[in-house]
Amino acid sequence: MQGDAVRSSGAARARIAIVVAVLTLALAVRAWQPQRLGLGHYDEGVYAISATGIVEWPGSHLFPGQTRFSPPAWFGGVGVVSRVLGAPPDRVAPWLNIGIGAATAAGAAAIGMAWFGVPVGAAAGVLLAVDPLGVMLSRSGLTDPLFTFWFLLAIGAMVRAVERGGWRALALAGLLTGLAWNTKYHGWFVGVVGVGAITGAWWWGRRQRDAARQWRLRFGRLVGLGLLAALCYLPWAIYMRQAAGPRGFGSFVEYYLTLIDTAWVATASRHVAMQLFLDTPLARVGLALAAAVLVWSGRSRLAPGRLIAVALLLVVPTLLVGTIATIGILVVGGLLRLWPERTRLPVAACFAWLGLWVVAAPFYHPYARLLLPMMLVTALLAAIGLEGIVRWAGADEQVGLPSRSVAILALVLGGALWFVPGPARALGDPWRDASGSQAVAVALDAAAPGGAPIHVLGEPSIAHYLTRLGREAPTLTDDFSVFDSLTAPVYLAAGVYSRRAPNIRAGVEHLRGRLDSLGAFAPDPTDLRLLDDLGPGEARRFRRAPDTEFDVVLYRIRPASAVPVLAGDR
Repeated sequence: MQGDAVRSSGAARARIAIVVAVLTLALAVRAWQPQRLGLGHYDEGVYAISATGIVEWPGSHLFPGQTRFSPPAWFGGVGVVSRVLGAPPDRVAPWLNIGIGAATAAGAAAIGMAWFGVPVGAAAGVLLAVDPLGVMLSRSGLTDPLFTFWFLLAIGAMVRAVERGGWRALALAGLLTGLAWNTKYHGWFVGVVGVGAITGAWWWGRRQRDAARQWRLRFGRLVGLGLLAALCYLPWAIYMRQAAGPRGFGSFVEYYLTLIDTAWVATASRHVAMQLFLDTPLARVGLALAAAVLVWSGRSRLAPGRLIAVALLLVVPTLLVGTIATIGILVVGGLLRLWPERTRLPVAACFAWLGLWVVAAPFYHPYARLLLPMMLVTALLAAIGLEGIVRWAGADEQVGLPSRSVAILALVLGGALWFVPGPARALGDPWRDASGSQAVAVALDAAAPGGAPIHVLGEPSIAHYLTRLGREAPTLTDDFSVFDSLTAPVYLAAGVYSRRAPNIRAGVEHLRGRLDSLGAFAPDPTDLRLLDDLGPGEARRFRRAPDTEFDVVLYRIRPASAVPVLAGDR
């Protein structure tokens, strides 16, 4: 008994050490080159402006139409932290996400160890700690890292609550689901994963005794935590109804319908291309590091001949088709290994989780950030596939190589892969400088003398930075009536959307006779913005030969009375 307790205590300490190690690695990778942090994406500016409204409450307001972008958890949290620390939201948001992204990798390691064992959890945590998409988004001011964090914890708590019951477990799962729902509007996907997992586990094990009774019990628990999650979301739903105006939720629904994309194959292909764009050396090193951690934690010996085969199985596809494709192959292997255990609820949850994202994500506008929650389950499945390969390479204790020696060799190989050219399509940089919008705001402030307001069209992040400089910078959407009654000149900073969106372009054209161009300013867009606004192919073109696509043009707008009237116009 005493020996069992000692072993149990040692195993617990080992798991804690792995979680701490993953957390430390993820923090170090995400916090690298902190001088490059900043906000440049449209949505980042939206959340920064709304967070400023929280900081200055009750004397300020949220971004116009904030309900179209997200519920309050992210921008509200940024605002509260900014108010407590006395720091601006554009500095608080990226650092919060750095911590949240690192905590997500550590949480995935803990859940992976609980569901599939220590080696799998450790390897999955390492894969997520250095995943280029995760690193890039963790250095942003977007909602997605926080949503992914709550979503991961909610899935883990949901599986535990549905499987074991207990009001505390159900309350925790419901609260975490509510937090995910209050961060992004598809937080209720936790329930979809739950339905898929419960139904799948029942269907695959329906011939087992009491299968139907177990299904009803589990489904009842899921309904209970779902009701609690809906109760957590209710206050924001009431606010949305009040802010929607006379049309109610109609305008909100119409807006989201414009984001539905029925070209599933084309959108799915674009998602794959986005991953290839971000297939950087960091991803290759991450795969080698995950293999090393898995071998080390497995504490087994490996046959030399099979070890060479394993190295070739991982290195050759990585160099030929990329790390993302190699991880995809490992995911398929993980699914095949889990198939005999599909009646287990955690396994069924992984199937439902992956299936939901593979099917649903391509029906929405192809934003790269949509894939972040899917990366969690793919990391778990890839680690399971990798464990299968390592087990295949196992050898007799007398003739095999020690696992620690193999792990060191894997680390050396991974370091070498950093310097080996990968696929030409990988042009991403998860640490790319994101201070371009701030630099443009400084230039605009200097180029617009007199202190008159600078109305910002399509660039909320620049509006936020102008406000920080002490400049009045109202954010425009598509309502230009504010310029009809001007009595003195003001300024207009028009970004890329003023040239892309037809309704906004028409408004600028309507003012054309009253506009004096004062120059153009070119921010260097982040990869995140390039992938959202241009797509992977055009993003590669832009990186190789930058053009004026994202220039911000500064205009002076004269009052209508100052525009000369030609005789033919009388």
